Amino acid sequence: MMKRIAALIGLALVLLVGNAVPAQAADSHLILHKCQVIATVGSYQAVHCANLWQFDSDVSWGENEIFCQTTSGTPVRCLGVKEIPGVCHTVNGCKYGVQGTCGTALGHSACPVPRVVNDSPFAGGGCGNVRGRSIDTVVVLPNGTRVGGVGTSIETAWSRQAC
Repeated sequence: MMKRIAALIGLALVLLVGNAVPAQAADSHLILHKCQVIATVGSYQAVHCANLWQFDSDVSWGENEIFCQTTSGTPVRCLGVKEIPGVCHTVNGCKYGVQGTCGTALGHSACPVPRVVNDSPFAGGGCGNVRGRSIDTVVVLPNGTRVGGVGTSIETAWSRQAC
């Protein structure tokens, strides 16, 4: 019971201060991770990943990772990335973070190397299954080729959230 109260107090503090990178919370851990190549063009690949993080046993959120690499796996800077992180709960529905955009090809500052990482809001507590997702991912490869777009999405498997 005390552990649950501590988790709820921690969640309340994060909600009061904003959704500040919850994946760095002290007791959080990565539950699920899934990556997929969006496209290979020449010697470059665009990759997106969906993660599911959990704090304590009943507070979860999604995270995405987007990056470019050579076909041999060496990280390279993407010229542009647009992405939306999300988390879905079988009872509370899906919640999405703010769309992230970086890259000179999209009129923004350069994307970081090796990857772009963004978090969703919390899924909400209570019994149910949860999964992380990333939707509508757009990547501009180092050679200037734009790949992905609306419908380019990835999600983790479902994971049981404790009651």
